[in-house]
Amino acid sequence: MKRIGLILAAALTVTAATFELAAGARRAALCVPPREPECVRLAARDLAEDVRKVTGLAARTVSRREECRPDCVIIASLAHSREVIEELDPASAAELKGKWEAFRVRLVARSSPAKSTLLIAGSDERGAIFGVYAFSARYLGVDPLYFWTGFEPPRRAILRWKEVFLEAGEPTFRYRGWFINDEDLLTEWRDGGGQRFIDYPYYHQVIHPEVMERVLEAALRLGFNLIIPSSFNDITNPPEENLIRLAVRRGLHVSMHHVEPLGVSAFAFSNYWRRKGMSVPFAFHSQRAAFEEIWRHFARRWAACPGVVWQLGLRGIADRPFWHHDPDAPRTDEARARMISDAVELQWRIVQEVDPRPQPPATITLWME
Repeated sequence: MKRIGLILAAALTVTAATFELAAGARRAALCVPPREPECVRLAARDLAEDVRKVTGLAARTVSRREECRPDCVIIASLAHSREVIEELDPASAAELKGKWEAFRVRLVARSSPAKSTLLIAGSDERGAIFGVYAFSARYLGVDPLYFWTGFEPPRRAILRWKEVFLEAGEPTFRYRGWFINDEDLLTEWRDGGGQRFIDYPYYHQVIHPEVMERVLEAALRLGFNLIIPSSFNDITNPPEENLIRLAVRRGLHVSMHHVEPLGVSAFAFSNYWRRKGMSVPFAFHSQRAAFEEIWRHFARRWAACPGVVWQLGLRGIADRPFWHHDPDAPRTDEARARMISDAVELQWRIVQEVDPRPQPPATITLWME
């Protein structure tokens, strides 16, 4: 998790005027520069709603500073709006340069036409997002898990400060997130998420998009940047693919359940070949070409997700080692290990074909092997 520091006002260059986010019918506008990605705008939307939770009236969001009157909150990342941050706060721009998910939140010198400006600056888009939620938790009193706990922030008629400062450097752990596993408490809580096609007694319904949105928002508010959005996710099934798209839209990295290397579970494997009018045994040692085809097909789909973290490995049916269901599988540990290594080597070649990053991040899960 990030370390958030509160700095004494004497160490800051702050505005002479008090910053006023809300008073009476007045609300400072939330300005997100035009080049910021959608995930930053969605975080700003959440902040506007947080203002409503506290005061009864939401703040408005704009894309131009000229629309900010009298006070202004500017939410920007160095990666997309460098000139904005450098103009308003050169010290923060220098401090954030080249960092991963760092942020600074501070009052800065007056920026006409706004009377006073609060700058939420991130080194990248996730840094800006985490800065938004850190400000909301610290200064508005919004519980990051408010939707799940039912805790509402104290109501206040006025949101006004002479000093505001938060900062977080790079996180100790580069990837931090949730694995939504065996999600029957989410899928059965609200119907209508779509059908899942798996030969299994459970989990035949997909998480409803509005429920997933709440999960994603909570993850970001807690400072997480990665999610495995469900079990047995088949990216070729539109309702399941939508869970992945929702996570990407919010700025999260996405990855795969350990039973689905390169996104292919045994269920997805059967469905893929069934759609082609074929019945192909789920056995890598005898169906290597079939596995290579489906792994490449699914990897191309997943590669469209920015920042995907690949899952490698060779799992069997029902999340067991592959030799549990295949009587013709190798009998010795050495031969089984060679087969897993062969599969992982092939998967890695496919990843390098479809993912342009010099060193794509990847994980492997060995369980019961």
